[in-house]
Amino acid sequence: SPGRVECGMCGEALFLAPDEPLTGLSARAYLHGADRRALEALQAVPALSDMVHHMLSQLGDRPAHLMFLSEAIRCDAEQFPELVGLVERARQSLDYPLEPTVYLGESPHMNAMTTGVVNPIAVVRSSLLDQMTDDELVAILGHELGHLQAHHLLYRSVANLLLAGGGVAYAPLRLLGLPLKRLVLRWGRAAELTADRAGLQPLRRLRDGSL
Repeated sequence: SPGRVECGMCGEALFLAPDEPLTGLSARAYLHGADRRALEALQAVPALSDMVHHMLSQLGDRPAHLMFLSEAIRCDAEQFPELVGLVERARQSLDYPLEPTVYLGESPHMNAMTTGVVNPIAVVRSSLLDQMTDDELVAILGHELGHLQAHHLLYRSVANLLLAGGGVAYAPLRLLGLPLKRLVLRWGRAAELTADRAGLQPLRRLRDGSL
């Protein structure tokens, strides 16, 4: 039992107790090497980050909140507190500082997602609640919160713009061409590896410190 292992010199516990939150955790602690290399390559593209930051600052989080209010149920301490509690357990395990607004949406497809820049959003589809245990849900939510903690939203927005053709308002992105599209797609897969590592953090704590 890792929770009972003590330091031979000071007598203090060597491992955190089950569900004991981490403090000061940075996404770099679990950032996958391929994710790090791809992000460095994307950050080297002139003005790319500035363009997307400008786009996100103009759009803000309000459209996403309005969309999910129209198609899902907003959860809080009075409505679906169990789901809010699972999100909170995942958040504390990663020491993610922002409490996301939680939405529950009806869908036969098992999925969850996060979005938002200033006011993050966590969306869980109802079929996940039907098919997954609480431990499995917390691990899935840890994966999604890992995307937020690693600031993947910025470059995910780049990927969506490029794959959609850039749109009229963001024609400069289209001029960057196929090489950048390939780079963004390669990073998208690497980002999932980082998020998988984040998802293991709450799972490890729910399993008394071991996988």
